[in-house]
Amino acid sequence: METKTNRLLKVCSKQITMDEQPDGTWLARCPCRALQPILRVRLSADQVKELFSKERRPMQTVLPEVGPKVREVFISGLTPAEFDLEFCRKLRPRKVYADLGYDFE
Repeated sequence: METKTNRLLKVCSKQITMDEQPDGTWLARCPCRALQPILRVRLSADQVKELFSKERRPMQTVLPEVGPKVREVFISGLTPAEFDLEFCRKLRPRKVYADLGYDFE
C-alpha cells in the first residue's frame, strides 16, 4: 500500500506534512533549513488528532515519547539543527541529528 499526504500542520512559518501510513500510524515530515534534509517523526492517529485540536494539551503530554529537542518542532517550528544554529551558533555532528530522526538519504 502506498502512503498519501493527508494533513498539513502549520507551526509558525513551518509546514509539517502528515502522511498516514498503511499500518495506521502517521509520519510527520518537517523540512530543516539548517541541514536541508527532512526531520521525520512517527505519530499515532490519536496524537495527530490532538495536534489539530483547539483544546490541545501541553506538547509534552501529547508527545511524551518524543524527546524535547524534536518536540520543539511542534511548538516553535524550529528543528533541532535550526535551534542549534540560532542559539548555539554551531551545528553538532550529523550523527546526532540522524539519531533524532533526520533523513539524510
